Amino acid sequence: MSLDRRLRDGLQHSSSIVEPDVRRNLTTVRRKTRRAVLRQRAELVVLSVALLVGAVFAGPGILNFVRNAHRPRPAAPSPSSPAVPSAIVGTYTATLPSSSPVLRQNQLAGAWIMTLRPDGTVDFSAPPSVHSALAGYQYEVSGNQFRINVQLGTICRFLPAGTYEWHRTGGQLTFLALDDTCAARVALLTSSPWQAGP
Repeated sequence: MSLDRRLRDGLQHSSSIVEPDVRRNLTTVRRKTRRAVLRQRAELVVLSVALLVGAVFAGPGILNFVRNAHRPRPAAPSPSSPAVPSAIVGTYTATLPSSSPVLRQNQLAGAWIMTLRPDGTVDFSAPPSVHSALAGYQYEVSGNQFRINVQLGTICRFLPAGTYEWHRTGGQLTFLALDDTCAARVALLTSSPWQAGP
């Protein structure tokens, strides 16, 4: 008997011993598949509910953060800051020269009004070429040092507040830059003396 014939007979004999129960096996596979699908659906429902609850509770905070991320925020005055000396409080005017390259480049040349309030807030009224809101910023005075955080729209955005030395002689207020990385703010405060208003 040939080897091929012996193998065929052996395999046939083995296959007659093993008789798979296709129906029972198929039912088992279907049952396991159904369980897996139901488990996946339950996990998906739980995950969806968790995401929905997270969105309800965290959503407003995230939206508020995104909304405020693009707005310049003036630094809040520190609660322990000393009272502003009355010698600097008031309304001042200055005409900033167009001969200054920094002022010209940032369209800041022209007539300005600066109001330093006793509560440490400062407002600016700018020439028509300036289209930024310039109100609600803070300043601090410590001796003859003056610190201000006006951002001039986006020109000084993300830059720290500037520190100046201030002097008032009669009705004239002058600033000398001590530490300010915003050249436009330096030019705004130091290009011309500020005259006290009525």
